[in-house]
Amino acid sequence: MFIGYNASSVLSCEISGTELPSWLGVADTMFTIFFSCELVVRLAVERLLFLFGPNWRWNVFDSVLVLESFIGLATLDEGDAQHSTFTIGRV
Repeated sequence: MFIGYNASSVLSCEISGTELPSWLGVADTMFTIFFSCELVVRLAVERLLFLFGPNWRWNVFDSVLVLESFIGLATLDEGDAQHSTFTIGRV
């Protein structure tokens, strides 16, 4: 739900030429950290089953989303259209 709100806010700010509220960046960072920790714990618990078990497709999908979140944070620049592309990609 947050990703949808974030994407809507990014698009609204791009269209109106205003800046994003700073709390959105903080929340995005916190979600990225939380889901990264979850992914690391699952990888530590499942080990080889992470890639070869019955849920490997979901694990790869989650890994791609977390990687994309890190890329979005690394390229974050206020009002940057590239960030909005990454945000919309997660939706």
